[in-house]
Amino acid sequence: MVAYAVSNDGLPIYDTRGRVLITVGGEIYNVEGHRVWHFTPEGEPCAGGELDPAGPPVRQPLRVQRLQFLMSISGARPFATARGAIRLAMTPARASRDPIDYTTKTGSSLYDRATKSLFTDTKDAYDLKSDGLMNFLDAINCRGRECGWEIFTINNTAGDAKNLLTEHGDLTIQNVLDHATAVLQAAPITRHAQEEGQLFACINNSMTQGAIDVLNLRRDKFLIPAPVDEYSGTCFLRVIIAEAQVDTRATTNLLLGQLTSGLPDIMAKEGGNVKSFNLQVLSIVRRVKRRGTDPGSILPQLLRVYMSVDDKEGKFARHIKNLNNNYIDGTINLSDTVLMTKAEAKYEELCEDDAFEIVNKKDDTIMALQTQVEALSTELTTKKKSNEGGRSSEKGTSKKVPDWMNKAPKSGEPKTKTKDGKTYHW
Repeated sequence: MVAYAVSNDGLPIYDTRGRVLITVGGEIYNVEGHRVWHFTPEGEPCAGGELDPAGPPVRQPLRVQRLQFLMSISGARPFATARGAIRLAMTPARASRDPIDYTTKTGSSLYDRATKSLFTDTKDAYDLKSDGLMNFLDAINCRGRECGWEIFTINNTAGDAKNLLTEHGDLTIQNVLDHATAVLQAAPITRHAQEEGQLFACINNSMTQGAIDVLNLRRDKFLIPAPVDEYSGTCFLRVIIAEAQVDTRATTNLLLGQLTSGLPDIMAKEGGNVKSFNLQVLSIVRRVKRRGTDPGSILPQLLRVYMSVDDKEGKFARHIKNLNNNYIDGTINLSDTVLMTKAEAKYEELCEDDAFEIVNKKDDTIMALQTQVEALSTELTTKKKSNEGGRSSEKGTSKKVPDWMNKAPKSGEPKTKTKDGKTYHW
C-alpha cells in the first residue's frame, strides 16, 4: 500500500508538478523516485538537491484540494452521505449541507476548526465591553463563512426574517430561543443543529473567564431545557449582545445625533483626514442599523462637512462643490455611499500629490491645553473684577465713627444726645 507524505498539519504535500509525494522507509520521494531533501519548519518541501542549499518552498495546492485528496484515498468522507463524486467548494465545510460525521478524522477536524477561539492570543478574548462588540460580531461572521454556518437568519415577532449578526435590534431573546428550540428538537440531527453546537463552543472558547461568569447567570436563556438539554449558539450570542450594549432609545438617538449635528466634530477630531472620518461615520451607521433603526440619508450633512474642509489650496472643497452642483443639475446621482467614495478618492489623490494640507491645523493636545488655559484665565479675571468691585464699594460707603459714639454715658449723664439735628440713643 502506498504511503503518502504529509506536512505537520497532516495534509498531503506535492512536488513542483503538482504530484503527491510518497514516503518510503521514513524518506520522502516523488513518483519518479527522486528524494526530497529540504523541508520548511511546517514539513512542506523546498527546492534543492542533496548538495544544494535549501531553495524556496514548493507552492502547495489549496487546502480544500488537499483535504479532498485525503477523503478520496481514505474512503471516509466527513459528511454523512453515501460515497459519490467529490464536490468542490470555497471551504471544506461548505462542500455539503449534509450533517457532518464526527466519527471520521476529517469530520473531527472540521469541528476542531469551527470551535477554535476567534482570537490567536488569549489576552484578546472578548470581555463583554460594548466598544468591542462590533469587532466580535465581525469575527463570528468570518468564522461562519468559513464553516458554512447558516443559522443566523431568524424570524422576528412580525414574522420577518432578520440576520442576528447585523439586525439583532429587531430580534428579541425569545425570538432566538424559539427558533433554536425548533432546530435542536429536530430528529435526526441536522446540520443546523450541529452548527448551533459549533457556534456555542466557538464563542465559549473566545470569552474571558469574567465574561463567562456573568453569562452563566443567564444560562436559562441559552440552555434549551429537557428533553433537548443542549446549548444554543445563537441564543448564547443574543444574550451576549444584550449584555454588551444598552438597548435604549436614548443610545440610538445619541448615535443618530452624531450622524447629523455631530459630523463636524468628528471631522475636526480626525484633523481633516477624510478617510478616517468616513470610517467613523460608517461605524456609527452600522451600530444604528444593528439596533434595528434606519439612519436614513445623511447626504446634506456630508456635503456640508466635506465643503467645510479647509485644505490649503481649496482643491478638495471645490471638488465637493462641483459634485454637489452636478447633483443639483441632475447630471449625476449621489447617495451617501457614492459621495463618501468619491470624497475619499479625491482625498487620497491629493495626498499622493502632496496637495492636501489643512490650514492652521493644530495638535489636539495643544488645542485642549489652550482651551483649559483660556478657561482658567477667564475664571481668574472674573474673580479679580468681583473682588475689586467689592473693595471699591466698601471704601465708598464706609465712614469714620466719632469717638463719643463709642463711649457709654457716665452715671447721671443723659442717655440721649442731639448732634447736627439728629438725636442718638445709647
